[in-house]
Amino acid sequence: MEAMDRFVIDLKHLEKGVYNYHFSMTDEDFEMIGGTEFQKGDVEVDVEMRVSSADSFSFDFEIDGVVVVPCDRCLEDMDLEISTDGHLDAKFGDGESDNDDLILISEIDQKIDLSWYIYEFIALAIPIRHVHEDGECDEAMADKFRSHECFESGEDDEDSESADLASDTAAGEKEIDPRWEALKNFKLK
Repeated sequence: MEAMDRFVIDLKHLEKGVYNYHFSMTDEDFEMIGGTEFQKGDVEVDVEMRVSSADSFSFDFEIDGVVVVPCDRCLEDMDLEISTDGHLDAKFGDGESDNDDLILISEIDQKIDLSWYIYEFIALAIPIRHVHEDGECDEAMADKFRSHECFESGEDDEDSESADLASDTAAGEKEIDPRWEALKNFKLK
């Protein structure tokens, strides 16, 4: 874990003031962190640390770069640009903080490892749905998906539903499924 030591900041005996750090994170760093959201990337991180008292610290992160995530459509790796920032407050103390926005740092060790926090800021910046641009998905995998019944139209479910609604509206009247039609006969008393 020696390679990760560069993300550790020793907070002992720091004077009040502002300190700036720059980190470059690559595939090797992300693999060592061992997160599940992604394990590859090339990211530049700027950290501004403010020491406001002998035991109180705040960190502002600016993160820019590219991470590799699986495409939700074809499951092949894709590059995803990331540009995000984050904030973290820390102070010396033992145990767990009741405040989710405050990190307690052991008074014995007096060091903070920023690698996991950087990873989490990046993971939070990854959109819920990440897919290749049209035409960039793995064709073999796309063909397998299209061969399944729910993908017969070759469109995503959302696109297919909106196309169905548009065609029904254009035709003037929507054909109702007979099972739903039977429900109209029930009356509430």
